[in-house]
Amino acid sequence: MSIDSIPARGLNIATKWRNAMLTISIILVPLWVASPVSAGINQWTSIGPYGGSILALAIDPNNSAILYAGTSSGMFKSTNGGESWAAINTGLNNINIVSSLAIDSMTPTTVYAGTSVGVFKSTNGGESWNATNTGLTDTNIRSLIVDPSNPTTIYLGTYGGGVFKSTNGGESWTAVNTSLTDYYIGSIAIDPITPSTVYVGTGSGVFKSTNGGGNWTAINTGLTSYNAVYALAIDPSNPDILYAGKGGLVFKSTNGGESWTAVDTGLPGYGIRSLAISPSNTATIFAACGGGVYKSTNSGESWSAINTGLTGTPVYSLIIDPSNTTTLYAGTDLDGVFKSTNSGEAWNAVNTGLIGADVRSIAIDPTSSAILYAGTAQNGVFKSTNGGGSWSAIKTGLTGTYVPSLAIDPITPSTVYAGTGNGIFKSVNGGGSWTAINTGLSSYTVNALVIDPSNPSTLYAGGNTGVYKSTNSGESWTAAIAGPINTTVWTLAFDPTNSATLYAGTNDGVFKSTNSGESWTAVNTGLVAGSVMSLAVNPNNPDTLYAGTVKGVYKSATGGTEWTDVNNGLPIVGYGRALVIDPTNPDTIYMGTDGNGEYYYGNGGVYKSANGGGSWSKISNGLSYTLVLNIAMDPLNPAKLYAGTIIGGGISSLTQMSNSFTFHGVVTDSGGTPLSGATVEMNGNPAIYATTDGNGGYSLILPAEMDLTLKFSKAGYLPVYSNTINSDSDILDPVPAILYTQAEASGWGVTSENGVIAVHAVDAANFSSFLSGAVATATSANHPDTPYAVTYSYGGSSTSSDGLVFVLNADAGDTVTLHTTKDGWIFTDVVFTVQGDSVSEGLLKGVQQKVRIKNTSKYFSTLQSAFDDPDSSSVNPIQALVDEFSESLALNQNKTVTLQGGFDSGFTSNSGLTSLQGILTILDGSLTVENLVIK
Repeated sequence: MSIDSIPARGLNIATKWRNAMLTISIILVPLWVASPVSAGINQWTSIGPYGGSILALAIDPNNSAILYAGTSSGMFKSTNGGESWAAINTGLNNINIVSSLAIDSMTPTTVYAGTSVGVFKSTNGGESWNATNTGLTDTNIRSLIVDPSNPTTIYLGTYGGGVFKSTNGGESWTAVNTSLTDYYIGSIAIDPITPSTVYVGTGSGVFKSTNGGGNWTAINTGLTSYNAVYALAIDPSNPDILYAGKGGLVFKSTNGGESWTAVDTGLPGYGIRSLAISPSNTATIFAACGGGVYKSTNSGESWSAINTGLTGTPVYSLIIDPSNTTTLYAGTDLDGVFKSTNSGEAWNAVNTGLIGADVRSIAIDPTSSAILYAGTAQNGVFKSTNGGGSWSAIKTGLTGTYVPSLAIDPITPSTVYAGTGNGIFKSVNGGGSWTAINTGLSSYTVNALVIDPSNPSTLYAGGNTGVYKSTNSGESWTAAIAGPINTTVWTLAFDPTNSATLYAGTNDGVFKSTNSGESWTAVNTGLVAGSVMSLAVNPNNPDTLYAGTVKGVYKSATGGTEWTDVNNGLPIVGYGRALVIDPTNPDTIYMGTDGNGEYYYGNGGVYKSANGGGSWSKISNGLSYTLVLNIAMDPLNPAKLYAGTIIGGGISSLTQMSNSFTFHGVVTDSGGTPLSGATVEMNGNPAIYATTDGNGGYSLILPAEMDLTLKFSKAGYLPVYSNTINSDSDILDPVPAILYTQAEASGWGVTSENGVIAVHAVDAANFSSFLSGAVATATSANHPDTPYAVTYSYGGSSTSSDGLVFVLNADAGDTVTLHTTKDGWIFTDVVFTVQGDSVSEGLLKGVQQKVRIKNTSKYFSTLQSAFDDPDSSSVNPIQALVDEFSESLALNQNKTVTLQGGFDSGFTSNSGLTSLQGILTILDGSLTVENLVIK
């Protein structure tokens, strides 16, 4: 089979582009040196779980790949149709809630954001923001709209202050509330034909102005619902037709609001939050509500649910791509943004990089670092099986959505416990399903859960009314009989050498039990902080323990009987929310804090002590959200940390390394066009990744002294896996970076479950020099007697000028060895482990043999080896390329030999002189030399 469906020239261009730009530089970097575009090594990297509450969406009218999302955790932007997002909060001053968005249709880099503290304006596509609140008497903004005919005119609705208008692009505002009897504004719409006609939805109905807000008239005839109007939409082809979402109903007017009729057949009765009319077919309307998204194709006469793949309801925001009206975006309450490309028939989450969940607890499988669990404040539990590369909600049977504690059975890690605001839940299948286990439990908010490491059937739970114990894997619970029974327990910790001894951190300090919880004693001498939120015990010396309090960190060297504050370098009033000790070096301690407990951003983050709390330094480089409530350490790799953050931060990961190297590269499509927004990650460790820029370039910091592969991915393309690289590799070795679409692979006859190998035969001395005439064989480990067929571009029997070699339909999971031959060249075999539905890329590196014996098929790397060969003679002369040979020669055989220098790479003609840097000695025989210079 030939690769006729892909122009060979296009592939050649792509590869030349790649080889021209890819380099590796090996750098030994000290801890905490950051790379501007790389992530994961020596800097924190957000890894999700992504999603959260999306309150507003907007799309650039001139470039539909550009989207904006206003969330409960600030502003985000996508430049690739939602494939990935980046926070754009510069100038927003740590404002969390962005409830409304509006774009200047004539200058779409001008964007307005309505927040809980006023209006912010950006003139550079969200790169920076400035407050524009002059004249506003109410800054709780609920709705925003820009006049499409005059974008300096803007209207906004507030939650109690009515309607405000600006005629100078937001520089100043004036209240326009004449005759408006309800100042709670949930929605605004402008007549696209007559923009002086404006409608507002309020807490009691709809009002209309025909003079740009000069005065208002109630237009509520037929609006029978008493609920607020949060959604308004005007038919763009006939502005007399309006739709209003009021409570769980949709109402329609065909006379500019003079009268209304309910059009709610098929709607679920949940609150309507957004309405969108298709600009290409105005009979098609979409309604976002508490039950998801509903669609009408008959101007509202009937509705049907279109929620396949959509989770996280209610849906707050809904927009239609104006350039492709079958593409919709929905912003949900809990699970982020969803995208449909078929008018709502199916939805897919598009949340990479978007607002992270509010993470209150993290647990790591002790036998597999790739398996992570995250307990959140609103969304229940999430699970990742690939180290945070992707997450899935695991909520079946879990009625508690607030999950401040998690615990994994150390012997049977598929058994997981979740402490929630609704009691304790247990899963015996890795979170696949949950069962409540609350018998005997009177405190239903469970802040802490620990499992006895010597007897996993014994558990302890800390809640709002003390400590509870179970000796039967949670089937029943008993309250502690003495000690902290009547106070809130925030944290529990075992003596790692004696599980009968455990500590409880409470609102009243630290309590200690030495008899498995039967009795407790307060151990607070010197501990003046009150509430203790975290505890950590030295695994090598259990008398040494640390307490994270509302006044920083305290240390005891006497099993808790005496405490001393160890806050040198910590925030003055830093809440010690999380503590963890490195078991391989117990003097190394990490502390997570949200600052002073009032979400003060300046002091939050992660702090590290390398001397047992003697001093601390902040290690929050790359940590965008610094309100840290929990820290987890990889049990199999203590250099790797996870920080659970709140207010939209999700989980961030940090891998600390003293030795690393930086890998630079570029990613293109098969035609050579650079691809922006592609992800390049260390295969198996998705927390170490980079995203390509507008030129397809990336820079990735990787761990030294280990073999690894890279994975390249982008929506719409098959993932690509590189061959093995490491810091000891040739520093010019480029990473494969050409992405192919599924359609391209299908055109080659590749089935989706199989993989493709695409490699180039190159000169090892110059990777941009592709080798023609090379022949490859592909040996299978699964069926060694039946090699795979090898395909070349142009349908030839060997490589063409592009050096391309393809193996199509290789079995997923098979190990394939490529062996390459070419006269005068020696190639190193390349081995690939095939990934299904993906492409494996690499190079077949050939080293040219610079010496040959004429009239034979023998090639050599040195002159001496040719001298020693019995076939060399005057009839079969030794021929050498134009090059410098650094060796000493000795002819010690009784024969006549001719040495001819000055040949070109094909040994076809004399084109110069060959140099010998060394001594030539003739001990026996005779030698004739041509075109050779001895230095």
